Amino acid sequence: MGTADLIPGISGGTVAFILGFYPALLSNLKAFNLTTIQLFFKGNWEVFFKKISWRFFIPLFLGIGTAFITLANFFYYLLSHEMYKMFVYSTFFGLILASFYFCIRQIKQWKGSLLIFLFLGCFIGFFLSGSPMAKSSFIHFSSPIYFHGWLMFSGLLAVCALLLPGLSGSYVLTLLDVYPKVIEALVVFVNGLALGTFDVGSFTILGSLALGIVIGGIACARMISWLLSKFPNEALAVLSGFMIGAIRSVWPFWTYEPFLVQPYIPSLTSPLLWQAAFFSVIGIAVLFGMEILVKKSSVKKHFN
Repeated sequence: MGTADLIPGISGGTVAFILGFYPALLSNLKAFNLTTIQLFFKGNWEVFFKKISWRFFIPLFLGIGTAFITLANFFYYLLSHEMYKMFVYSTFFGLILASFYFCIRQIKQWKGSLLIFLFLGCFIGFFLSGSPMAKSSFIHFSSPIYFHGWLMFSGLLAVCALLLPGLSGSYVLTLLDVYPKVIEALVVFVNGLALGTFDVGSFTILGSLALGIVIGGIACARMISWLLSKFPNEALAVLSGFMIGAIRSVWPFWTYEPFLVQPYIPSLTSPLLWQAAFFSVIGIAVLFGMEILVKKSSVKKHFN
């Protein structure tokens, strides 16, 4: 899940779904409420750990944290290199296509009204999306209050996306123009700790995002459980449409002109086109390869 959450394209929720512990994730997250949070801050940790499923969360959070610490530098390097960035977004493009198929496949019974929800999701996704490779305007907030407030809001939306199979939390951060700044802060903070220093600026950026994630996670787990139990097909149709509508945000090829950023399609004879197609196929293969591995294993039995 941690690796998936670093990549704007593959959903941590989808990974949890494929690996068989998605229902357990939602169920255990609902244990976090105002009562359990008060127990934690009052120091009544014995009762707190009895209320939550710590045997579930500790290995999960350790795995996510390990991925963040070990892979943040790698992704930051790739996204800082123009050519590598194009290949990365080509892979993301393939991951989103595979996630779209996986999400659509979960719909049990198609009917005409679901097409309306699908097109609604497409419209919303297309309206919100833009070029993630354009220069970020996020860092130009004049007030630190607005800056960190936007980070909290972004974290809240991102964790809601993370909990939904098919929609990537880091993908939402990309749409909100936050992803490059957060990855940079994570890299600076981790590298600083390795050198024995504590970077306060990076810590406040990550802390604001984390606060939004905690608030959103507590609220969204209940809402998502209710939506998926009451309107599963409609919710999945909207999510599927959102992914396809907003897929232009990870399109690999963009032209940069003064005051204008436009997508383009290379010619069929261009090596870049075929290289990008190759990495897109890799992205598709990764998601389906994970599903095949899980089907051949007994992992899901432990969560049933």
